[in-house]
Amino acid sequence: MEPVTDGPVSTTSPSYPSKPFLLYAKLIVNNVPLQTLIDTGASATCISFNTLQRMSNFRYIDTNVSSFVLADGVIPLQSNGSVELSMQFGNELIKFHAFVIKKLCVDLIIGMDFLIIFNANIDVKSQYLSLETFGRRTSIRLDDQSRRPLLPLHARLATIVPPHSTMAILASTPISSLSAYFMPTSSFIEHPNLSSTQKIVTVQHHHS
Repeated sequence: MEPVTDGPVSTTSPSYPSKPFLLYAKLIVNNVPLQTLIDTGASATCISFNTLQRMSNFRYIDTNVSSFVLADGVIPLQSNGSVELSMQFGNELIKFHAFVIKKLCVDLIIGMDFLIIFNANIDVKSQYLSLETFGRRTSIRLDDQSRRPLLPLHARLATIVPPHSTMAILASTPISSLSAYFMPTSSFIEHPNLSSTQKIVTVQHHHS
């Protein structure tokens, strides 16, 4: 599933849009470039466990296994603790905390906890993210839509499709809100008896 549009444009500082939206950036965290998703619908900042294994000099601040939800109380995630990390943001080096998640669709998800701490301002139209650090505001350019990664979309329940029938299937995704091209898996495409006319998928509150 390849994202093509975000939520409503917000150009006011430092307010946020009424609906969640998604932006992407390649950020340097602990000297490793990470494909980062900025999700205003996510309450917590999370890092992939596999991504963490590529890093050094990080510090666990909590090793308790716990479950929580990213947004809207919908999809539970299991955290293997939380870590303190360092991010190179422009000319600034900032420290932040992230929950460690076994499987994520990107290396790092920046949630509202991070955005609030650093008084973030997001200009969706111009594709800029700015943070306030040490009394100064620093801005970076965000990635163009064409370079966005594929995002997983899964059926919420196991579904049996009777022969010669058409069904609408409820799906869920780790992303809170987006509109995206629907790209079936190769096994679906190669199945002789399955097809889909769905071209665009709209996700709200993690569901479509």
